[in-house]
Amino acid sequence: MDGFRASYLTQNITPALQRIIDCGVHSKYLIPSFPSKTFPNHYAIATGLYPAWNGIVDNGFYDPNLPEKYFKKTTHDPGWYLGEPVSDFAWIFRNTKIYLSVKAFKLIFEE
Repeated sequence: MDGFRASYLTQNITPALQRIIDCGVHSKYLIPSFPSKTFPNHYAIATGLYPAWNGIVDNGFYDPNLPEKYFKKTTHDPGWYLGEPVSDFAWIFRNTKIYLSVKAFKLIFEE
């Protein structure tokens, strides 16, 4: 969750999230990137690069060097996306929700 402090999980103020952790999987040592925005963090996880290096610095932004604004829902031009995914994990997750999400955002350039 964007901007959610990890220490909140140990303060017994988020019972629903605690149940998800108890029954599922969580990342104990994740260090989120800045800015605390959804898509920059998702793309940082996919590429292993901070937003300053992967090119996605906000959910929507203007680049004076390009003739258009970036919005993750409308921009499918690979020129916006710097860096390559950490690995080609498509063969592991094919037809799973994770794979379908990554594919929907066009983070997998080759199959």
